[in-house]
Amino acid sequence: MTKPFFSICIAAFNADRYFDDCLRSIASQSCGDYEVVVVDDGSTEPLTLDEGTAGCLSAVRVERIPNSGPYAARQKAFDLARGEVVVCVDSDDKLLDRSMLEKLKNVFIDHGADVVFYNATCDERRPVRFLDLSGLGGGGPVEEGAVWRVYTKGYSLNSLWCKAFKRTLYTKSEKPRPRLLMAEDRLQSLEIMRNAGSFWLVDEPLYFYRYNPASTTNGGYDPAYFYQACYVEDEVLAFMDERGIPAGDWAAHFLSTASGALLGLRYNETLSRAERWAAYEAIRREHALEVAMGLRSDSYLSAVDGLRLTLMEEKRFRLLDLNMLPWKAGSVLKHLPDSFRLKGR
Repeated sequence: MTKPFFSICIAAFNADRYFDDCLRSIASQSCGDYEVVVVDDGSTEPLTLDEGTAGCLSAVRVERIPNSGPYAARQKAFDLARGEVVVCVDSDDKLLDRSMLEKLKNVFIDHGADVVFYNATCDERRPVRFLDLSGLGGGGPVEEGAVWRVYTKGYSLNSLWCKAFKRTLYTKSEKPRPRLLMAEDRLQSLEIMRNAGSFWLVDEPLYFYRYNPASTTNGGYDPAYFYQACYVEDEVLAFMDERGIPAGDWAAHFLSTASGALLGLRYNETLSRAERWAAYEAIRREHALEVAMGLRSDSYLSAVDGLRLTLMEEKRFRLLDLNMLPWKAGSVLKHLPDSFRLKGR
């Protein structure tokens, strides 16, 4: 069989609610030179495709695996892919621009790019850019140094859905990876982009990112998420050391993220106080956090972030909990019905 130009890879877990919408957005593309590779990551009920929707796709393959997390599911999809270029789509998202694949194909063919970045939106009616990709320029060719500056000092380039890449860039890691539910796309982006030699930016909202309250990132913050994020950042640090990339900007962003994680733990009502404090203690010992704290400068941390990190570092967990109460109270008030609010003129 002739190999398609694109392999559209979808890792799916209990994805029935939005999955047909996702597939319909692919079927409506002006470019039909693609295959769809779906890996069902051990959904509670095996994933099924609507026959009418599936019949509109150029080609589709569904593979079911035991639940292993999104990293392993995407890796399986990459193993199955036959196309020259891989495009990743989350099962609750969709391709917004009907000419998206056509635009990307032109860039790969005309300019020989290895990786093409593109923007997304959270609003179909008013497609405002969701990602800040200004560090990559205004569009067109992107210097490799700019890619790594943006990647290492923030999360704008984390998601696999904001980039298309030549399939040959993907090589399976020799390291056995743990089951990752958090930051797995940041790790896979690193594994892929480090093999690239040329980058391109199409700074248009080609992709629709759906805010899904049921997703991992929007659920209660589990301590394991932070440990997994630190596992990934250890890989990022090793890469930065290998390339001679300064870690100051990385530390600034990571410490802010760590502060947010502490707040997330305080909001997680499934954790007892003892469990929460044990998590604070475990977080203190994470290697990535120790490196970031060694590079800490209060000039780039907000006062709140700096205080939270200091209280955690000094093991003053009771004060750390109290420090975060105003944010918790504010959240409760924000979600009260209007009838409970005081009305002003």
